[in-house]
Amino acid sequence: MEDSTSISPWSSLVNSRFSDSALSCVPRGLHLQTMDSELDSLMQAVFQARRMRNLKAGPCALPTEIIVGIFECLQLEWRPQRGVEYGSGNVVFYIGWISVSHVCSLWREVALGTPSLWSRATLNILDISHKFIPDILLRSQSALLDIQLDFEDDGGSTDTSLNAWLSPSILRRTRRLGLSTSMDLIALAAGHMPPSQDMGQLRELSVTVWGVDDNPELPAPFHEFTGLTSLTLVDCRVPWRSSLFSSQITSLHLSQRNSEPRPSYSDVNALTALHSLETLYLEDIVPLSSQAGGNLPEITFPKSLRKLTISATYEEIAMDTLRFITHINTPFRCSRDHRIPLLRTGHLLPDMALVDDILGRLLPGLFFAQYDDVEERYLELTSSCARVIGYPVASSKSASPRSRLSQSTSGIIDNRLETPAFTEGSPPISFRLSNYLSLFAFERLHTINLDIFTIHNIARSGSWSCLLRANAVRRIGVIETYMMHAHLLQLLDALGTRHVRVPGDETVVLFPQLEVLALPLSEYEMEHGDLVGILVTLVHARREQGAPLRELVIPRGAMDWSVWSTLGTLLKVSGIDYPPYASPIGLEYM
Repeated sequence: MEDSTSISPWSSLVNSRFSDSALSCVPRGLHLQTMDSELDSLMQAVFQARRMRNLKAGPCALPTEIIVGIFECLQLEWRPQRGVEYGSGNVVFYIGWISVSHVCSLWREVALGTPSLWSRATLNILDISHKFIPDILLRSQSALLDIQLDFEDDGGSTDTSLNAWLSPSILRRTRRLGLSTSMDLIALAAGHMPPSQDMGQLRELSVTVWGVDDNPELPAPFHEFTGLTSLTLVDCRVPWRSSLFSSQITSLHLSQRNSEPRPSYSDVNALTALHSLETLYLEDIVPLSSQAGGNLPEITFPKSLRKLTISATYEEIAMDTLRFITHINTPFRCSRDHRIPLLRTGHLLPDMALVDDILGRLLPGLFFAQYDDVEERYLELTSSCARVIGYPVASSKSASPRSRLSQSTSGIIDNRLETPAFTEGSPPISFRLSNYLSLFAFERLHTINLDIFTIHNIARSGSWSCLLRANAVRRIGVIETYMMHAHLLQLLDALGTRHVRVPGDETVVLFPQLEVLALPLSEYEMEHGDLVGILVTLVHARREQGAPLRELVIPRGAMDWSVWSTLGTLLKVSGIDYPPYASPIGLEYM
């Protein structure tokens, strides 16, 4: 009978090395030593065979660039962490993504041989043992480091790891330094810093101070960095004319607690000398209007500026904030985002005549009414916020098609004004941004999103005629807040009714090119009998007026309404995951 046992082809090799005949020439006392030596050689061969086999496996067969990309993604999801051992209370470190260097020899070779993995990733220094410092310096080669300290407890000043990471040898190789901690630890870091001329490679500095009621000035060593391109200061400050505000800065973020101390217009105007500035964020940094006298100076930022955000969170500075943003001049391609805080009752009630005057000067520029070379394409208008998005257009009709295409796709201009301060609606104030529609540029608008409250206010004030200039609008979306379908009826009624611009003119249809209408309908058709009726009337009326709707966008839950079997023959009905408190028709439709 033939033996059914499978004999490994390697058995003969084993027998040739371990059998008695193979050991016959070896002294008997050395048999075990000889066999151990053979086993070591055999295990090395097996290790080599496994490595060759693993190189054919999927993860190892990928190009090195792909493996590096995977490791970079893993760095974001699996960060090193500091922990405390249960029972003993000892500090332990979990190395996170660094574990990939212990999976297989190829992964280790890739991880250790790619300096960018060790230099580009943010090193949160209290989460990585100082024992890793030599390895990181070696593996990053000559690349500069991104150092971050996030720690709210002053006890870190005695941490061995912290003192090692903040050594001058590390700081000299730091490209970005981020400190989010107490003032004591920030002072400790300042004490470790080498002379500023030895930190000429530092390009980004971010400092956030915890546990303070004021806005302390940073220690002197922080004032001397002259080559920064990005600077963030939160709840701390440096002198306004410090060399820290380098002309090379492209991104500047300044935020203060309690808005004190207030700067002067002259202080803020110093920022206009930053000729490379592209992004500026000011939070609760608003100059005192009273210090500037009767005529507030204009502040003109450089042509490089592309994004300006001014946000105020303290009600005491609301009116000064409005005045401030009105006296700021930016390049026409600069996006502006302005947020005004909540005003309450009593002595803080604003002078509405003054508010009207300020907004009368602010809104035309903010919403492109003063710019012929910007097309307003998208409007989002709610009870507390107006957002307008436009595109630069060719400045001359004689421009080549290539030039016009380049200008129209060079980037959007996204302007926003948020004013929850004035939306309480209780006497003596009844303020809505929709009251200022006459100041908007509607002529080239393609998309409008409105919330229920704005629709109601426009209808109540009889302001639909202000929108008759919006002849190019093709899409209208209603933002879902909470359903007040009576106000929704006001929109449907306006869309199906003819309007007159001024008494004596002929009547015209609202939005004559309207094609898509998005409505936040509920899933219960029986509760909205009046809405069903007016919707059917609207569809027929628009067709008769030569301005037919092409598509109705609704929540998926409302797709079972029986009326769609009738209207579906006249227009397309699309069900979507209707976003709550957000625009249903996004920027992709501009």
